[in-house]
Amino acid sequence: MDMNREEIELARRKLLTLNASLIIVRDGGVVYVGFRPGLEDLLLLAARKDSLLEGSSVADKIVGAAAAVIMAVKKVAGIYAHTISMPGLRILEESGIPVLYGERVEFIRDDRGEPCPMERMVLKMGRIPEAYRMLMRLAPDSRGS
Repeated sequence: MDMNREEIELARRKLLTLNASLIIVRDGGVVYVGFRPGLEDLLLLAARKDSLLEGSSVADKIVGAAAAVIMAVKKVAGIYAHTISMPGLRILEESGIPVLYGERVEFIRDDRGEPCPMERMVLKMGRIPEAYRMLMRLAPDSRGS
Protein backbone atom coordinates (compact mmCIF):
# COMPACT_ATOMS: atom_id res chain seq x y z
CA MET A 1 0.00 0.00 0.00
CA ASP A 2 1.48 3.40 -0.93
CA MET A 3 1.85 6.25 1.58
CA ASN A 4 -1.14 8.21 0.25
CA ARG A 5 -3.42 5.17 0.58
CA GLU A 6 -2.02 4.43 4.06
CA GLU A 7 -2.68 8.01 5.16
CA ILE A 8 -6.22 7.96 3.77
CA GLU A 9 -6.84 4.70 5.65
CA LEU A 10 -5.41 6.18 8.88
CA ALA A 11 -7.65 9.24 8.47
CA ARG A 12 -10.66 6.98 7.82
CA ARG A 13 -10.01 4.88 10.94
CA LYS A 14 -9.60 7.98 13.13
CA LEU A 15 -12.77 9.55 11.71
CA LEU A 16 -14.75 6.48 12.75
CA THR A 17 -13.08 5.72 16.08
CA LEU A 18 -13.13 9.34 17.33
CA ASN A 19 -16.58 10.06 15.87
CA ALA A 20 -15.05 13.23 14.43
CA SER A 21 -16.34 15.23 11.49
CA LEU A 22 -12.91 15.90 9.91
CA ILE A 23 -9.45 14.32 10.19
CA ILE A 24 -6.29 15.62 8.49
CA VAL A 25 -3.25 13.34 8.15
CA ARG A 26 0.14 14.47 6.91
CA ASP A 27 3.55 12.77 6.95
CA GLY A 28 2.06 9.65 8.52
CA GLY A 29 0.43 11.34 11.52
CA VAL A 30 -2.83 13.01 12.47
CA VAL A 31 -2.37 16.81 12.43
CA TYR A 32 -5.98 17.91 12.91
CA VAL A 33 -9.16 16.50 14.41
CA GLY A 34 -12.36 18.45 13.92
CA PHE A 35 -15.76 18.08 15.52
CA ARG A 36 -17.55 21.19 14.21
CA PRO A 37 -20.73 20.76 12.15
CA GLY A 38 -21.04 21.25 8.42
CA LEU A 39 -18.20 23.04 6.66
CA GLU A 40 -16.94 24.92 9.72
CA ASP A 41 -13.67 23.00 10.24
CA LEU A 42 -12.91 22.89 6.53
CA LEU A 43 -13.55 26.62 6.07
CA LEU A 44 -11.39 27.43 9.09
CA LEU A 45 -8.51 25.36 7.73
CA ALA A 46 -8.88 26.71 4.19
CA ALA A 47 -8.63 30.29 5.50
CA ARG A 48 -5.33 29.67 7.28
CA LYS A 49 -2.18 30.98 5.64
CA ASP A 50 -0.33 27.75 6.55
CA SER A 51 -3.00 25.52 5.05
CA LEU A 52 -2.88 22.08 6.61
CA LEU A 53 -4.95 20.86 3.69
CA GLU A 54 -2.44 21.09 0.85
CA GLY A 55 -0.83 17.70 0.26
CA SER A 56 -2.68 16.12 3.19
CA SER A 57 -4.97 13.12 3.33
CA VAL A 58 -8.44 13.98 4.56
CA ALA A 59 -11.31 12.00 6.06
CA ASP A 60 -14.61 13.87 6.22
CA LYS A 61 -17.94 12.62 7.50
CA ILE A 62 -19.92 14.29 4.69
CA VAL A 63 -18.48 15.55 1.40
CA GLY A 64 -20.79 17.50 -0.85
CA ALA A 65 -19.96 19.86 -3.68
CA ALA A 66 -18.91 22.67 -1.31
CA ALA A 67 -16.41 20.54 0.63
CA ALA A 68 -15.14 19.08 -2.65
CA VAL A 69 -14.49 22.55 -4.07
CA ILE A 70 -12.45 23.54 -1.01
CA MET A 71 -10.42 20.33 -1.08
CA ALA A 72 -9.83 20.58 -4.84
CA VAL A 73 -8.59 24.18 -4.63
CA LYS A 74 -6.40 23.38 -1.60
CA LYS A 75 -4.94 20.38 -3.47
CA VAL A 76 -5.43 17.65 -0.88
CA ALA A 77 -3.61 14.42 -1.67
CA GLY A 78 -6.56 12.09 -1.13
CA ILE A 79 -9.94 11.83 0.57
CA TYR A 80 -12.09 9.38 2.42
CA ALA A 81 -15.74 10.45 2.69
CA HIS A 82 -18.12 8.52 4.91
CA THR A 83 -20.90 9.93 2.70
CA ILE A 84 -20.26 11.72 -0.60
CA SER A 85 -22.63 13.34 -3.07
CA MET A 86 -22.40 12.59 -6.76
CA PRO A 87 -21.54 16.25 -7.53
CA GLY A 88 -18.83 16.20 -4.84
CA LEU A 89 -17.35 12.99 -6.23
CA ARG A 90 -17.36 14.41 -9.76
CA ILE A 91 -15.52 17.58 -8.65
CA LEU A 92 -12.83 15.57 -6.87
CA GLU A 93 -12.38 13.07 -9.69
CA GLU A 94 -12.14 15.87 -12.26
CA SER A 95 -9.49 17.48 -10.04
CA GLY A 96 -7.47 14.25 -10.04
CA ILE A 97 -7.86 13.62 -6.29
CA PRO A 98 -8.09 9.97 -5.20
CA VAL A 99 -11.38 9.32 -3.38
CA LEU A 100 -12.56 6.46 -1.19
CA TYR A 101 -16.06 6.56 0.26
CA GLY A 102 -18.54 4.59 2.30
CA GLU A 103 -21.80 5.75 0.74
CA ARG A 104 -22.55 7.73 -2.43
CA VAL A 105 -25.77 9.74 -2.55
CA GLU A 106 -27.40 11.88 -5.22
CA PHE A 107 -27.16 15.05 -3.13
CA ILE A 108 -26.33 16.02 0.44
CA ARG A 109 -29.69 16.76 2.03
CA ASP A 110 -30.72 19.03 4.89
CA ASP A 111 -32.92 18.03 7.84
CA ARG A 112 -36.06 18.47 5.71
CA GLY A 113 -34.77 16.14 2.98
CA GLU A 114 -34.11 19.01 0.57
CA PRO A 115 -30.75 19.35 -1.23
CA CYS A 116 -28.32 21.17 1.08
CA PRO A 117 -28.25 24.94 0.42
CA MET A 118 -24.44 24.91 0.14
CA GLU A 119 -24.59 22.11 -2.43
CA ARG A 120 -27.19 24.02 -4.45
CA MET A 121 -25.20 27.26 -4.25
CA VAL A 122 -21.97 25.63 -5.46
CA LEU A 123 -23.73 23.83 -8.30
CA LYS A 124 -25.39 27.07 -9.37
CA MET A 125 -21.97 28.81 -9.47
CA GLY A 126 -20.75 26.22 -11.96
CA ARG A 127 -17.01 26.94 -11.84
CA ILE A 128 -14.68 25.90 -9.04
CA PRO A 129 -12.74 29.20 -8.63
CA GLU A 130 -15.93 31.27 -8.32
CA ALA A 131 -17.52 28.76 -5.96
CA TYR A 132 -14.36 28.75 -3.81
CA ARG A 133 -14.31 32.56 -3.55
CA MET A 134 -17.97 32.54 -2.52
CA LEU A 135 -17.35 29.85 0.10
CA MET A 136 -14.36 31.68 1.55
CA ARG A 137 -16.57 34.68 2.26
CA LEU A 138 -18.24 32.39 4.81
CA ALA A 139 -14.95 31.42 6.48
CA PRO A 140 -14.41 32.56 10.06
CA ASP A 141 -11.51 34.88 10.75
CA SER A 142 -8.70 32.42 11.43
CA ARG A 143 -5.93 34.75 12.63
CA GLY A 144 -6.17 33.47 16.17
CA SER A 145 -6.26 29.77 15.34
